Amino acid sequence: MSEIFELAVIGAGPSGMEAAISAAEAGVKTVLIDNYPKAGGQYYRAIPRGFHIINKTKTEKEGEELSEAVNKLPITRFYNTLTWGVFKEDDDKDWIVALYGKDAPKNIHAQKLILANGAVDMPMAFPGWTLPGVMTCGAALIFSKHQRIAPGKRAIITGTGPLLLSAAAHLIEAGVEVVSVCETSRLFPKGMRYAITMLGQWDRLLEGAKYFSIMSRHHTPYKMGWSIIEAKGAEHVEEAVIAKVDDMGKPIQGTEQTIKVDTIVSGYGLSPNIEVANMLGCELEFQYQRGGWVPKRDENLQTSISGV
Repeated sequence: MSEIFELAVIGAGPSGMEAAISAAEAGVKTVLIDNYPKAGGQYYRAIPRGFHIINKTKTEKEGEELSEAVNKLPITRFYNTLTWGVFKEDDDKDWIVALYGKDAPKNIHAQKLILANGAVDMPMAFPGWTLPGVMTCGAALIFSKHQRIAPGKRAIITGTGPLLLSAAAHLIEAGVEVVSVCETSRLFPKGMRYAITMLGQWDRLLEGAKYFSIMSRHHTPYKMGWSIIEAKGAEHVEEAVIAKVDDMGKPIQGTEQTIKVDTIVSGYGLSPNIEVANMLGCELEFQYQRGGWVPKRDENLQTSISGV
């Protein structure tokens, strides 16, 4: 018989760590599971072994504080562990969580589940998008921000959303020449109606200002209303074709430009990671503002399946 936990938290990003901390502090026997080597997820992703940060950002400090809080509490932790199945036997009231990891058991039992699987990059297909050298914003940030590796020498960034700025700044700091950031949307006409709500987001505004400052110092243009049209190259990206786009995102003929690059970073927001929820059979609903399909939840954040 595998070990029984009152609660299994699947995903050790910010929300998963917070959930595990709250549960453990309330005396709940809790297990925290994640496929990364350390807690933190993509947002608080731990730096590689052998690296030491001299001037830590606020985000990095927050991630360390959460990790320390998890480590101080009686929380069983299985990192480097894949949750490949969650199911019930006919005569079993508990969930059986099937695991794969060097230091993890083959399965555990849990009375309740919390799914904290985060989000994944939402890719956009365009001619040449499968060429080596084309990557998402998330991949670019893993290389430049978390692994301190420059994924290329000369890059262009295209898509929409704040991750474009973060990717640009971190690539520049990693030594990559970012020739342009092409934001598909025209933010100012649409964004002005939300200007007042931004006043309560000073941390995010300062973060964005820092990214713009880095781009400005390196003369990286920020072009609104532009998008990637095609990636060209034999066995690797060699050129990017960009163009102005209309309000529907369609290219405007005659505005095409071809730029020599070896890296194209494409980011069109994030989509909820619903693999485990879908595996369990949770009822889903499409929410455009949240990036796609999400589990339907009640006022207590419980899904359509009791105890999840």
